Amino acid sequence: MSEEVASPDGSALSAGLGRCRTCKHWSPENKNYPAGDNRRLEGKGGQCGNEKLRESLGPSSYESDALVYPYYEGAETFWTGPDFGCVHWAAA
Repeated sequence: MSEEVASPDGSALSAGLGRCRTCKHWSPENKNYPAGDNRRLEGKGGQCGNEKLRESLGPSSYESDALVYPYYEGAETFWTGPDFGCVHWAAA
């Protein structure tokens, strides 16, 4: 059984993965608005710029440790909540 820690909202989280809020690949919404002035998301999440989370750029995009959105729409980042856990976490 994995160890659990409490998130800021009081819910239990597994301690096994690093969280976006402390990752070098992550920027809170108040620093980077995805759709110009999309301020309704401010403080609720942020953008992950890790190259392993991406849109499909063809067969080479599909690596064993990647998260791939199977369509290309021109996005450079993925929105995540601050408590999303990821195997690609790196200390900020």
